[in-house]
Amino acid sequence: MRIIFPIIFTLILGIISADAQEFYQLQNRWKQSEFIHVQEPSPAVGTIQPGWWSAHWILEPVEGYYRIKNRWRNEFLHIQNGSIESGNVESGWWSAQWALEPVAGTSFYRIRNRWKPEVALHNQNGSLEASAIELGWWSAHWATVSVTSDGVVQQVPATTTVSARNGDNPSAFTPEHNGKIEQASVRYTDQISLSGKISVGSKIYFFPQEVIAHTDGLSFDPKNPPIGGQTFTVIEVTPEVKFDRPMPMMRNRGNDSFSFVIEVF
Repeated sequence: MRIIFPIIFTLILGIISADAQEFYQLQNRWKQSEFIHVQEPSPAVGTIQPGWWSAHWILEPVEGYYRIKNRWRNEFLHIQNGSIESGNVESGWWSAQWALEPVAGTSFYRIRNRWKPEVALHNQNGSLEASAIELGWWSAHWATVSVTSDGVVQQVPATTTVSARNGDNPSAFTPEHNGKIEQASVRYTDQISLSGKISVGSKIYFFPQEVIAHTDGLSFDPKNPPIGGQTFTVIEVTPEVKFDRPMPMMRNRGNDSFSFVIEVF
């Protein structure tokens, strides 16, 4: 018994540890019926069956990033050879480490590589790719859907009807001042970051649009934000961008940033 007991105890601990792991499905925002899986076995995106362990992923924290490990194959997503692959990795490979970058005002993430930060996962062209993206691509937005060890979905991302003219969809807008369509991330009355190049004297026009945001404690109507239709002039670009006047106050309980489509001219 002195020999058998530790072995049995170790096995029980192993079972408990395995059951305690958290599994996730990685669901695309643009095509919500599509999930990342390795059923082929190359990494792919598409519809899945409820019992597919090939579509279950373990997010292993590492230095503020994550290794994305498949439950079925015990392999990791990486770009060590350029394109997205699934396989064994070395512990020091930044190519197998990913940032979950929150999409402002939503519960979605961009899955961005640590080794090549310009590279993120998307299905913009119909298949799973790891390459440079546009910030407004819903094809590069992913939900982490929690599932039990039996494959039962525990949480599904909330979906609502959203106008095509929203802050995450630049393709729905055309210039009105012969300028260039860009995106801006706005917080409070004075915090702003822009996707394109600007200079002192640049004009920034905020299109009337819907904002995708967590509504808890929201200080404005997301269907008709007060900044819509306003034009600002850039008076400083370093150390931070400043406009000629404060923006309307926009905040929620989480103090999130909000995405807007703008025209720079």
